[in-house]
Amino acid sequence: MSDSCPPEALRPDRLASALRERGLAAPALLLIELLRPWRFFASQLLLLSEPMWASSRRPQVRRYAAWMETPGQIEALQDELERPRGSEAAAR
Repeated sequence: MSDSCPPEALRPDRLASALRERGLAAPALLLIELLRPWRFFASQLLLLSEPMWASSRRPQVRRYAAWMETPGQIEALQDELERPRGSEAAAR
């Protein structure tokens, strides 16, 4: 995703589709389960590491951190990833 990507690009259904296209759905589900208790700390770590990112990536890092802190986003992504591939179009 580029810096100019619209906020709807962070919608769980779009993230799930992008992860599926890249063959990363299973690893993403594993990480979601393993890191669920650490979600808040992960978002804070992103913000803490922000100065290390190139200035062109800072808005994107802030957006991801805010997305991770928003209640229900991770669970919605997990639900989308667990949904069978054929029902992706039916859910929209």
